[in-house]
Amino acid sequence: MAFSRAGKAMSKKEPTISLCMLVCNEEKSLRKCLATAKGLYDELIIVDTGSTDKSIEVAREYKAKVVMVKWKDDFAWARNQGLKHAKCDWIMVLDPDETVAERDVPRIRKLTEVEGVAVWQIPTRNYTDNSLVANFIPNKGEYEEERGYRGYVLSTKTRLFMRSYGLEFEGVVHEMIDYQAFRRKLEGRNTSIPIHHRPVEKREKRRQGKCLFMIRICEKKVELNPNDGQAWWEMGAVQHSMGLNKSALKSMKKALSLGHRKPENVFIVAMVLKGLGKIEESERYFEKAICLMNPELTHIKKRYKKLSI
Repeated sequence: MAFSRAGKAMSKKEPTISLCMLVCNEEKSLRKCLATAKGLYDELIIVDTGSTDKSIEVAREYKAKVVMVKWKDDFAWARNQGLKHAKCDWIMVLDPDETVAERDVPRIRKLTEVEGVAVWQIPTRNYTDNSLVANFIPNKGEYEEERGYRGYVLSTKTRLFMRSYGLEFEGVVHEMIDYQAFRRKLEGRNTSIPIHHRPVEKREKRRQGKCLFMIRICEKKVELNPNDGQAWWEMGAVQHSMGLNKSALKSMKKALSLGHRKPENVFIVAMVLKGLGKIEESERYFEKAICLMNPELTHIKKRYKKLSI
């Protein structure tokens, strides 16, 4: 509690939040997103990369400052155009197809009052019916947002950060603030308060179009960072989603060779190999994944020592 010169107690000013979003033809999902985020932000900034639907009209209904930009095949660049216009103490990032539970709005705002923290990593619940996907977590009925899906996969990254540090996004695709925050050793913490991502069903033609678009972006990222294992893995993931399994296998193996060797990634490569009928090689990758998850097996079973990928 602060005091004036007259000795009277003064209430501490509540930190303000700028909600920054990147939008293109997200009319329906944007309206739902902003409706759930009511009370979360003090300023709304939306970067539009060329919407032909009513996305801009929806944004202006919610009093957004709309920044129009021409798409440059670079997600980080586009998001950073919005950050330049933010004026509040903190910046929050959401995508149009994400929502915040009403009961969590005040909880998120409270995060900005924690002393000494510059960045908050917030988990996203990516809902799915595919219980075989890696790291699947069954729903427990905790949120209304869970309805219609069997469970979710968590992904965590910085979503809330102090504007005064001048942080910017990096990465032409799968862009994040985390890179700069980590290099600058800023004080950060994790919260269990989730953001909810419910995938919207789209027609197959549009899905294929999006995949081709993502491949183009991934190719650009690989060209800029040929030794980045994450970039090669993202390329392989998109290729796999399109059924281009031979190309996906090549990209994924390249990622592994560059050090991107999480156990779940090795398992995925094993599954791709199995689908291509390469059973012996597939079994070798399965064994290596198990070995990575349980290092003690390397010392128990001599044959695991010889496994290489």
